[in-house]
Amino acid sequence: MAASLAIAASSAAWAADLTPAQRAAFAAEMAQVRAFMLTDRFIDKYLAAAADPDYPVAALDGMIVGTDDDDDDADEGDEDDYSADDDADEYSADDDADEYSAEEGDEDEEEPSQSLAQMIGEIEAVPGATDFLARHGLSVRDFVLGRGMMTYAAILHAQQQDPGLFEDDEDDEEDYDLSLVVSSANLAVYVRNKDKMHRTMMAVGERRLRSLEKTPEE
Repeated sequence: MAASLAIAASSAAWAADLTPAQRAAFAAEMAQVRAFMLTDRFIDKYLAAAADPDYPVAALDGMIVGTDDDDDDADEGDEDDYSADDDADEYSADDDADEYSAEEGDEDEEEPSQSLAQMIGEIEAVPGATDFLARHGLSVRDFVLGRGMMTYAAILHAQQQDPGLFEDDEDDEEDYDLSLVVSSANLAVYVRNKDKMHRTMMAVGERRLRSLEKTPEE
């Protein structure tokens, strides 16, 4: 989630060391993120895609966000430290996603955050990923922006429920003012759908876990 939180960081804190060209690119990306409107229909399409047995886990869950709950934080490292309660997990697929990202975790932290264009390009480069999303009425761009917005909304909602949530967090999530990114309308859509999202993603995670248990390790 480092890349996503970097996008959400305040310009003063995050963009201070950027060149003028990089700051302009950052501002343009922030405008795209803020402009994305969550809808009930988008969330339904997102959840339908996630529940599809053909969902390309390696292509889609390996980007942007970790997907663990607290029990896995100790094993997987600092990518998931912000996932402090179930609200912050509802947008994600399940614990299985870390099997695709854990090995890259340390390496990713040493590299600059990806741009939206890079995130989109990585998915588009995976054969079949774009077509899969299209079958569910999703473009790659909307998938990336929508997933990010659901992530921000989940974290913001968790912070609002427990203002001290990240007080002792070593990654300083408190430096990120997500209310500057998540509109009240987007937050309302998230809250209205979060129970359905949680139920769906829990079912998806359980199904994928059973599938992994049936697959012999190489």
